[in-house]
Amino acid sequence: MSPESYILLMISGWLMLSAAMLWGMLRLVNRYQLEAQLAEEFPPLPTSPSTPAWRRQHAPRRARLRERAYRTYQQHQHALNA
Repeated sequence: MSPESYILLMISGWLMLSAAMLWGMLRLVNRYQLEAQLAEEFPPLPTSPSTPAWRRQHAPRRARLRERAYRTYQQHQHALNA
């Protein structure tokens, strides 16, 4: 084989190797992008209400709901006692 054939063979091998690596990288990026999109669409389920962390997180909201219920009770107490 002539030296030109060796050079052509080396260049074509390099191009095929780089194309294969590019294909693999694009495949990985597409996979992880899909996983990230699915994670955004489906957030993790909340923890159980029996765990202390959940109770601490939702305590201010429960307190506001309790206050609102008590205010409503006071506003309509005259109707309830009649």
